[in-house]
Amino acid sequence: MRPGELDDSGFENFVQTGVMLTVRGDTGSKYIGVAVRFFDFLEDRGLAFSEEAFLRFLHACRKQGASGQTLEGYRASMLWLQRAFQIDPWASNPLLVRAIKGYKYADRLTRPPRGAILEPMLRQLGARFPRLAVPAAVTFYCVLRRRQTEKLLASDVQAFGDGRVILTLRADKRAKADNERQVVTRKEIVLPEGQAILKELVKGMRPTQKLFPSFRAEDLDKAVAACAKIYAWPPNLVYDGMHCLRHGGASALRAFFSRLWSSMGAPAAMSAPTAQWYSRMNELRAAAEAEEEQALLEEEEGGQEEGGEES
Repeated sequence: MRPGELDDSGFENFVQTGVMLTVRGDTGSKYIGVAVRFFDFLEDRGLAFSEEAFLRFLHACRKQGASGQTLEGYRASMLWLQRAFQIDPWASNPLLVRAIKGYKYADRLTRPPRGAILEPMLRQLGARFPRLAVPAAVTFYCVLRRRQTEKLLASDVQAFGDGRVILTLRADKRAKADNERQVVTRKEIVLPEGQAILKELVKGMRPTQKLFPSFRAEDLDKAVAACAKIYAWPPNLVYDGMHCLRHGGASALRAFFSRLWSSMGAPAAMSAPTAQWYSRMNELRAAAEAEEEQALLEEEEGGQEEGGEES
């Protein structure tokens, strides 16, 4: 047997013993499930443990309806196992990574669009899951990303005397190794509901204390999915988690600014007296220019007449 290969006799011990001793909890169960399914696939077809066999396994899963995200989970699990047991990590092959990204992109083009949770739906969510009502409201009115609500500290909320509220955010998924975005960012909270909730939350809290010590994004994801079924939210849309709260908060923010601009009465326009003043000035300028033009014309005509007499 060549280095980096596994024989058939080692598969059962590899899956049931090695992985179970190394990985714990839900992650361990996930990795074991992936490995068992893959090795069953190999055994049924008499295939060796190889990259080609894994590609055929992924293709079979895709034909059965597996999503690109599921296939990426299989690849990541296999890569972890290879690294843990010092096997050639062919699961990191760039072509394989790119192929699975293509599946994920195809899923985005074909799946129903993600729905936005609007304020009436937010109230339904809070009534059904009271423990999650405040984290959901903060996510909604502050238009936060998935993990940002989890990481909020009392010191992240800064309220100023002029009514402004600035929120420091400690998780930005846009911050990657190949760009210059910061992991920690700051944003101004504009919606009055968001300002009020944050100000109330931090009263009496220590600066280092988390706003939601026991909150997990996964709990809110499950609550959103449950409410979508219970309250029959639009069935042609996908309600799959906290993203939907962020999208709904963005809609509320747009509506807030629309109402604000409407109440200001076209703030970019001139007032009536100012418009009259500039109109009057334009009329005077036009009259002055007309007089100047007429004078020049008369002067030119006079010169032509004098020239004619001399000839």
